[in-house]
Amino acid sequence: MECHKCEHRAAVESGKFSGLAFEETPCARCDGTAYEYPLEYRDLLPSDETSSSEPSVPEQAFPEADPTPLLPVSVLVATVETLLSLPDLELRILRLRRRGLTHDGIAGVLGTRKRAVECRFNRILARHPVLASLFPSRRPFTGGGAGV
Repeated sequence: MECHKCEHRAAVESGKFSGLAFEETPCARCDGTAYEYPLEYRDLLPSDETSSSEPSVPEQAFPEADPTPLLPVSVLVATVETLLSLPDLELRILRLRRRGLTHDGIAGVLGTRKRAVECRFNRILARHPVLASLFPSRRPFTGGGAGV
């Protein structure tokens, strides 16, 4: 493909098509054969094995906004096994926290105190560290304060 000669290159690089699905952009309709001159020596073009250091035009137009962290399958298996072994109350606390409820919100739903929910949540994650991958934005519990 000759993306560097494309009439849409400037618009693509500026992000004009970033809100559209790839299928709706001019790149999706391009077959790479609309050249202004014949290519006599196509076999001399670099193969797909040769990679460029700069991203391709479609990659520039549709950058991956938030790369999802990848974990090994063993972590998934351990997480599922742990979730299936939890008592109902602990599982309910984790589900509510995963949905975005604060400790106050969870305490309101369960009819208990905020501190009790905080302690139970921290104990769950301390006992089952594999579940910490479900809460990446969580600050680790420092243990400062009175025990309950």
